[in-house]
Amino acid sequence: MATVRDPTFWHRFSLAVRMEDLSPTGGAKETLESNEWLRRQQTKRRRHKILIAVLGGFVLAVIVAGVVVWQIFGVSLGR
Repeated sequence: MATVRDPTFWHRFSLAVRMEDLSPTGGAKETLESNEWLRRQQTKRRRHKILIAVLGGFVLAVIVAGVVVWQIFGVSLGR
């Protein structure tokens, strides 16, 4: 694992964290933005799940219909 080579990095990092903690919003804007991002990601995931379920149902229906047609009409597969 690589270490930070800048000797003042941790000093600047801790100073930035302390400044953020002391800010009037207290990082509230970033929280709202991250909540919005999380909500969008959940919406995308839900949309993808629905799309996959619909496509899977369609494929299953086509397979079942093909088997039913094959059994009822005795369609040969090139024989």
